[in-house]
Amino acid sequence: MKCKMNKIVSAVLLCALLASMASCSDGSDKGSSNTETTSSSNSDVQTTAAESETAEDYDPDLPDVKYENYNFRMLTNDYSAMTWSFSTMDVEELTGEPINDAIYNRNQLIEEKYGITLTEITVNEWMTLDDIALKSIQSGEDAYDIIIDDTRNVPALITQNMLHEVSNVPYIDINDPWWDENVNKEMAIGGKTYFLAGDYCLAHYDATCALFFNKNMLNDLGLTSPYDYIKEDKWTFDTFGGMLKNVSADLDGNSKFDKNDQYAISSLSFALFPQMMTAAEEYSVSLDKDNVPFINAGSERYISIAQQLDTMFNNDNILFEAIKNGEAHQTSTDMFVEGRVLFFSQLLSNYTYMREMEDDYGIIPYPKYDENQENYSTLVFGPPLTAIPITNKNLERTGVILDDMAAESIDTLIPSYYEITLLGKAARDEESIEMLELLFDTRCYDLATCYWWDMVYGLSEQMASGNGQLTSYIEKNRNIYEKQITEFYDAMVGNN
Repeated sequence: MKCKMNKIVSAVLLCALLASMASCSDGSDKGSSNTETTSSSNSDVQTTAAESETAEDYDPDLPDVKYENYNFRMLTNDYSAMTWSFSTMDVEELTGEPINDAIYNRNQLIEEKYGITLTEITVNEWMTLDDIALKSIQSGEDAYDIIIDDTRNVPALITQNMLHEVSNVPYIDINDPWWDENVNKEMAIGGKTYFLAGDYCLAHYDATCALFFNKNMLNDLGLTSPYDYIKEDKWTFDTFGGMLKNVSADLDGNSKFDKNDQYAISSLSFALFPQMMTAAEEYSVSLDKDNVPFINAGSERYISIAQQLDTMFNNDNILFEAIKNGEAHQTSTDMFVEGRVLFFSQLLSNYTYMREMEDDYGIIPYPKYDENQENYSTLVFGPPLTAIPITNKNLERTGVILDDMAAESIDTLIPSYYEITLLGKAARDEESIEMLELLFDTRCYDLATCYWWDMVYGLSEQMASGNGQLTSYIEKNRNIYEKQITEFYDAMVGNN
């Protein structure tokens, strides 16, 4: 799947960049018809080439069946409730907006092909979908065919045996390019997993973590571009930490640092520290050789990296952390958009807040721990994934519909997503093409951020506090965490 995704990214980005170049040429050389003709011709040729490269039909091996006007019901969060991930599965009409229209056209095709109606049931308040689903399933009501929710909110559905294990679903092969196989490889416990990430839903792409940097500030400070470090394979914790020094400044001269000043980096602790830990390929919870989870937080390497992060972020007013400063989460984003932060650590979906940003910015992966680390490691944070309630008694029908929706999306919805998100609004320079490919190619799922959010939040708050009490905090809470993990594991391997 990664190779296919990268192919789409490259072709679509190339197409849009060439179109942009042609547009600039048209605007600056209006008196020269030869220039305009040449630019248009080159753009048409390259666009055709890019489109042909992405236009690859996928024909999953599915039965030719009709489901007699069946209503396929999808329980999701409304975008207003979960703004960091776009989990919309159905739209009412064509609007001319590419993502909207790709969803509409895909659903029309699937509905006509199988004789069904696709119905999205949305929840408008985050962290309530799991309660709604749990009550419905416990009552034995067959109300939903699938559930799409943040994995952090649904452990109770797993421990109470409310979901089907995905290997039981016919026709779904996670090795097909329209499925994210990493979900099943990295979230599996005891060889079982209860979630799917298909290309019919964009949420797990939106939840990819990224570092944004202000190119104007970088130039004003005389710093080497992260792009150059990445090209030289020298983008490491040490390099990143060096760039954070001597950046922060008391802009209003009131002798205290607050949201009105300049910082090296802004973020939220519960996002920044798990992202950096994952970048170093270190996790709060890991799996042993038998796929049994155990607490890795507190290991020698874990503590060593946490201490390095403490030094990196908790000195000299380097980091503006909104929660610690008593500010709304959005403040960290606003400060970057206003041009007072060099680096901003968040999810890729945060590009939506940067549309009006005057300064140029770049997008990069989090650094490797050191030059000995072979690959970058990019966390997928709080992803809404697909689960199938145990009250769904027709897994064959569900497998057929989901697999075809995902396969149909790979050449329609996904290119529209890349063109709009990565080109039209997120990427602002040619280097971002390679960086975005790198982000998507190195995505991974961390067990703790998926299943044991209270643990991740507590550890992150300790790292952000800079009080040096992380080891004692882990030992104080170890029994609590071990009990949670053991109960979850026993339930997971015992289900179905």
